[in-house]
Amino acid sequence: MQTLTILELRWRDGTSHVVFEPMELMERLAALVPAPPSPCVGASC
Repeated sequence: MQTLTILELRWRDGTSHVVFEPMELMERLAALVPAPPSPCVGASC
């Protein structure tokens, strides 16, 4: 099963749709999630 993503604005090359495999879509979405803050260690919190 593939996922069709419709872009709001066309890219410069004229692309208006992008097709992803489910795992590829998850990888790209995961890359957008920021890393958690580092843990507070010692008295310098």
